[in-house]
Amino acid sequence: MNKNLSTGFSMPGSLYPNQETSREKWAYTPHLPRLVCLIIWLGLLLGSALTFQVNAQEVNLNVLGTFRTGVFDEGTAEISAYDAGSQRIFFTNADANTVVILDASNPTNPTEIATIDLSAFGGGVNSVAVYEGLVAVAVEADVTQDPGSVVFFDVDGNFLNQVTAGALPDMVTFTPDGSKVLTANEGEPSGDYSVDPEGSITIIDLSNGVANATVSTADFTSFNNQFIDLRSVGIRLFGLNASVAQDLEPEYIAVSPDALPPLLPSRKTMPLAVVDIASATVTALVPLGTKDHSLPGNGIDASDRDNAINIANWPVNGYYMPDAIAAYQANGQTYLVTANEGDAREYDGLEEEARVNSIPLDPAAFPNAAELQRDASLGRLNITNVNGISQSKIFSATLTGDQEVPPVSTSAKGIAELRLNQEGTALSYKIIVYGLDFGPITGQEPQTEDTGDDVVMMHIHNGMRGMNGPVVLVFACPTRMMTIWKSPSMIMDQPPSPAFGMPMITVASRCLTL
Repeated sequence: MNKNLSTGFSMPGSLYPNQETSREKWAYTPHLPRLVCLIIWLGLLLGSALTFQVNAQEVNLNVLGTFRTGVFDEGTAEISAYDAGSQRIFFTNADANTVVILDASNPTNPTEIATIDLSAFGGGVNSVAVYEGLVAVAVEADVTQDPGSVVFFDVDGNFLNQVTAGALPDMVTFTPDGSKVLTANEGEPSGDYSVDPEGSITIIDLSNGVANATVSTADFTSFNNQFIDLRSVGIRLFGLNASVAQDLEPEYIAVSPDALPPLLPSRKTMPLAVVDIASATVTALVPLGTKDHSLPGNGIDASDRDNAINIANWPVNGYYMPDAIAAYQANGQTYLVTANEGDAREYDGLEEEARVNSIPLDPAAFPNAAELQRDASLGRLNITNVNGISQSKIFSATLTGDQEVPPVSTSAKGIAELRLNQEGTALSYKIIVYGLDFGPITGQEPQTEDTGDDVVMMHIHNGMRGMNGPVVLVFACPTRMMTIWKSPSMIMDQPPSPAFGMPMITVASRCLTL
């Protein structure tokens, strides 16, 4: 009998300046000059440009300039992309259904050049990507469950082409050579589940130019007859009357730099999908495995009511539910880094989260239920009500070293670094992060990340304690992560999308905490 609760998303906790992510500090010798990169922040109210310095002991982020949109907390700056050739930044304004173009040639004073109005192409802009002067924008349909679009522009905002994508294209990216554009089409259901489109991946071939783009679709219909088997290995399939293809909702895409198939996390259902681009085929669904927060080194800060930083072990399993994934290479291997936001299903027809203090706990599994359900303990923690408690449906697994993920249901939180085996059928966990804790009930969500040489940039939202801003994760080698640093001078709220490049990183923030 498993005596752990299963959480439906990231666990309560906090990230604090200078908190270490390993039991010891590892020396870091950068492969770049001391000034590693320039960072441009695009805040909803405020955007800031920062320099980023790395040495063996510290990382410092220094504000250089700002850009203001003048609107608070309406998604007016969410996803950003940078074009080095034109020195321009493109960011999505979901509130106005536009993409804003900024001149970043002077990073101390980024200025608006133009705005691309997307209202003629669909009901809402979700993502933007740029490759050598070509801008790709993912736009959902006026009816979210209908097929969306990818719209192409030049860096001046001139229209080039529009192609049809799947339902709710949530993320768009170019392959490393720029020959193809990929979108992760979530296919989210309507609130009452009366309409539930299939999740899919749109593959746009630009080999003959953007005007002659061709489109193919990778879907999950070949897995529809494997529903029971997929659930048995830990893939969370429980949508109302949904097939496998309907229940899987691709969230993000990481394209391997060594031309291996891209991987897509399906945040709410918990597998990684491996896609063969050439044949537009999903070749595998890889469960993410579990993380047991009762084990040493896996502690969490489970309460937002104890007025303290209290990272401790609890009888809880936390789902990974990655919101973003990035790939990088080291020592001849391709690694994945996931930002595990956690996101329970919340629809009119299906609500899966409940607080621990609102549910009955099995007294055989939890003889100390009264203590666990106190607000200062686990009482305030949101967990999933889909997986039973102390039933055979609950699984847990301890992942250490190169151990491959066993066939169990998924649970974990925070950040994971993963490696896919050559067969594309299993993941190996290459790192254990100590003392890293994300996700208070109203706060931190690791949102997304990009990699550049040995440096990983990640952005953390902590609405409860107001400690928001860029976080730097430095990998001294693929299995060892250094101390986390964040900018003490930035108080950015909900910064979900950094883009790593040379010489800039662009970051969009949905709102600013003053």
